Amino acid sequence: MRKKLLGGSLLVLLAALFAYGTWAYFTAEARTTNVITTGTIHISLKETQGVDADGNEILFPEEGISGVMPGVSVDKLVTVKNEGTSDAWVRIVVSSEIIAADGTTKLPLALGNGEDVLSFDIQNKWIRGEDGYYYYTEALKPAQNGQPGETTQALFTKVTFNPAMGNEYQGCTAYVKVAAHAVQVKNNPIPAGGDVTDVAGWPAVAVEEPEAPLEPDSSAESEL
Repeated sequence: MRKKLLGGSLLVLLAALFAYGTWAYFTAEARTTNVITTGTIHISLKETQGVDADGNEILFPEEGISGVMPGVSVDKLVTVKNEGTSDAWVRIVVSSEIIAADGTTKLPLALGNGEDVLSFDIQNKWIRGEDGYYYYTEALKPAQNGQPGETTQALFTKVTFNPAMGNEYQGCTAYVKVAAHAVQVKNNPIPAGGDVTDVAGWPAVAVEEPEAPLEPDSSAESEL
């Protein structure tokens, strides 16, 4: 059975500043104006297949990967980097779609036994929220003192095709779509007794939305 894995990654750069923005502070004498500008919240989303023998990252191929068989795992590391100037909380949403060989028919994401057709090895620094998003449990620091901004642990490192896939999946195309959001850490702590899923300021976006750019923020889309 010949399969082709084509992922569509949606990169969302979200500059959510919660309840804060850019403001001016005036002194008591009202003679001097001190302009205080907030830091920026800016992230990048990267998908790789690990590193080569020299330690260089291997980007996931734009043309996708073909010839994938049932039971096979494809290396695919998804990470988020803080490209802004402020600490940031990060979350990711993943959605999948499988199109039959005819190019139009959507195939089930679950088999008759209830098992997923595609599975992901979610790593231990991520927790799944009730809203379906995966939240990174550590705040990402920005570039400082000559060091680059921090990058998350990979959300997952491989995509595995269920070995019980039937003949209806022959020649299908699987799309794995990923979107990342960020929100500021300053003045936005984890509530007492809560976790990162409880911080404020996350955009109200449905979990099914990574297929299209999220407005009004800048976005870019690439086919993997």
